[in-house]
Amino acid sequence: MSLSTLDRDLVRDCLQGDDAAWRTFCERFAGLITQVVEQSALAFEMAIDESTRNELVTEVFSSIVDRNFTLLRRFRGESSLATYLTIVARRIAVKRLQGMKVPGTKSSSEIATHSTAEAGTELRIDNQLRIDNQSPSAQAVPAPSAAKPLSPNPKEAH
Repeated sequence: MSLSTLDRDLVRDCLQGDDAAWRTFCERFAGLITQVVEQSALAFEMAIDESTRNELVTEVFSSIVDRNFTLLRRFRGESSLATYLTIVARRIAVKRLQGMKVPGTKSSSEIATHSTAEAGTELRIDNQLRIDNQSPSAQAVPAPSAAKPLSPNPKEAH
């Protein structure tokens, strides 16, 4: 699936600092990000409480806003925005869940990617994220400190 006009406009408006667009973005994709976080925890065979889930969802949105929307700026529109955000959210959640891993849970190499029709697109996006993360200008996503409130205003997030 390709990028819709609605998503293209939403990304453009968010990157231009439009507060209403950021609120719309958060409202529109909060359910998807929450589902990805929950599925990632299930893949690790971890039960997470609502507080931990909300922390992880907040971390995903904060990562999107970090460094002047770097993750959103990297979106090339070669897939749907939902596919891209699913991959981004999964990578952030898995990285964080690995730090919380307890004996008897699955390692990240044991977690299967649950992709069907967009498998090729997901692989290309994942490879691009790896390349971007290895470039000298890329910075690692900072480890979370205390839980940051999810602010619909990107200017308040950092």
